[in-house]
Amino acid sequence: MDLDSSGGLYLPSGTAIRYISPQGIISTVASAHVFTSTIAVKLEPNSDTKLVVSDTSCIKKRMDVSTGVVNTLVGTAGCGFAGDGGPLSAAMLYGTASRIVAFDLSGNLYIGDRLRLRKVLNG
Repeated sequence: MDLDSSGGLYLPSGTAIRYISPQGIISTVASAHVFTSTIAVKLEPNSDTKLVVSDTSCIKKRMDVSTGVVNTLVGTAGCGFAGDGGPLSAAMLYGTASRIVAFDLSGNLYIGDRLRLRKVLNG
């Protein structure tokens, strides 16, 4: 989960992503047709609308909630461990083991992937 600059909260909720406004209004920003079971959402640095989403698939996705556009950020349809140093589209992740997503101050994305911490330069 993550807070935007206004104090609103993005929250994984089963197969959906919910947004709770500072006034307490709950809305759905993505649902089951977009993600399998969501387990983590994190706003990209300096953005209130661009999320990195970790779900139970072996792919991490980027979603712009202002447009609804979802793109693959890293991973393939297969689960496993491969692709370090190569293109993001060829990297393999362990799916449900890839629960943690975080950014450092330089905008690099970190993915907790089983027993490893994997870094995506400038997310």
